Amino acid sequence: MSYYAAFILSTFIALGLTPVLMRYAVVIGVMDEPNERKVHSSAIPRIGGVAMVLATIIPLLIWLPFESPYIAICCAIMVIFLFGFWDDRKELSYKYKFAGQILAALIVVLGGDLYVRELPFGIEASLSTPLLYVLSVFFLVGITNAMNMTDGLDGLAGGATLLSFGLIAVLSIQSNAPDVLLITVAVVGGVLGFLRFNSHPAVVFMGDTGSQFLGFILGLESIMLTQYGDLTLSKTLPLLILGLPMFDTLIVMALRVKRGLSPFHADKNHIHHRLLGLGLSHFQAVVALYLIQATFVFTAYLIAYSHDLLPLLLFVVYGLLIVLSLWFFENKKIIIPDYLSIKFVKKARVGIKQSAFVEMLAANFAPVLLLSILIIGILLRQDAIPRLTYDVALLSALIVLATIGSFFTRPSDAYYRILLATFSALIVYLGIPLENDDYLIPFGYVDFPVFMGLFLWVLLTLYRGKVPEFKASPFDILIVLLLFVMPIISEVGGGVRVYSFAFARFIILLYVFELLIGMRVIQSKKTCRFFLSFFAFAIAAKYLSI
Repeated sequence: MSYYAAFILSTFIALGLTPVLMRYAVVIGVMDEPNERKVHSSAIPRIGGVAMVLATIIPLLIWLPFESPYIAICCAIMVIFLFGFWDDRKELSYKYKFAGQILAALIVVLGGDLYVRELPFGIEASLSTPLLYVLSVFFLVGITNAMNMTDGLDGLAGGATLLSFGLIAVLSIQSNAPDVLLITVAVVGGVLGFLRFNSHPAVVFMGDTGSQFLGFILGLESIMLTQYGDLTLSKTLPLLILGLPMFDTLIVMALRVKRGLSPFHADKNHIHHRLLGLGLSHFQAVVALYLIQATFVFTAYLIAYSHDLLPLLLFVVYGLLIVLSLWFFENKKIIIPDYLSIKFVKKARVGIKQSAFVEMLAANFAPVLLLSILIIGILLRQDAIPRLTYDVALLSALIVLATIGSFFTRPSDAYYRILLATFSALIVYLGIPLENDDYLIPFGYVDFPVFMGLFLWVLLTLYRGKVPEFKASPFDILIVLLLFVMPIISEVGGGVRVYSFAFARFIILLYVFELLIGMRVIQSKKTCRFFLSFFAFAIAAKYLSI
């Protein structure tokens, strides 16, 4: 339960804290002003990283053991946070940035005893421990800066790292590394909550606070996973886990040195800048980079236990393919036409025959009917009874009270979002069986068709344009990509299967309720709120009967 609770708490904190911090961004002095290197044309708050870090650190302080490695991790996170926030306000010199990053790295290496113990190809045998410390600090600082340099488009850094953290979560479950898994789910919750506001067109940026935090945590978790969690993992695997940010930084710095400039000289030679120069829109460029990072990550999953040479070789091969592709289009002065771009896929309309079944599935009552079947199935299941604890009953009672309160007031949409997200988390939690291997049997006979029906309702509702203000974004493409990956990941084992499908179900429910709010169904139809209150009451009453 701690993993699921950490994820939910982190997500809610990021979702709730980000809008609050945005209101005070001008007063605090953390506005990102446009310039010749940036793609936005108006000042945007860059305070999302603050919400992301706080959303992560709070669950870690609650659930991580009070031991020196974890104390060091939390202290290092706060150092990254303080220097990043200082940089967002004052535009620090790179010397001060490096000082903060080195200090954070030294805290985990020396204070937490977390460092690179085994180098690829067994060459660590001839190296002393102090030299391994230096290499570990260099690695952490390098990855932190790589992520900081890659953060150039709306949703890019957050979405790319989300894919990497997804793989780390899978490998940590396989490797029985609960500490790595807990840190990962807390970070993922914070990133998801932030991306809700950062996807194009972004209304908030993560700033150096967020990008340095994500880079540092990715580097640290790579060390913890390959050096402590599972020693059989390839020691060069981080090259693929961190694929896009690492390669982008290496190629940009190489180009700068070739031109006689400092490797830290700011320019517009990042891959995302070059994709925009080839005619891709902001949306297209971000999705294309998501797909590139997904290729790196999925390859890492397939060859996680291979010889150290294979990840290194594939990293080089993928990098060459990217470089050659960019070189070809740029030198031929080819502007990618719309019919070959992702924009075409985005705007494509599939001819769906308007049958009676489609009309019924697309109707507003369809999700209410499907959710009723789902919740009744949960209440009738015997293996759900052990999960009906006191805190579950109390949460259900609070949902009932909050729903009843909506009949006497006119709450904002944010009120309904928080209420329905809490309800979704509760339903998904109750749907997780105690026996991992029995996740799809027999409950799956009801559960899987219901969630597929809800997923189809979401697609049909978006296709029919019932919510005009709901615009597809790269974040939505990323979520769909993750939902398609879930069945593949679920094959690796019971633990991964449970959390993968739970995550997929939670996301589907969030989209269902987001669309119902956007269509004003929840606000205008009291029957929907009666439905919510009734089933929350039924869950609480079920607890009293056992």
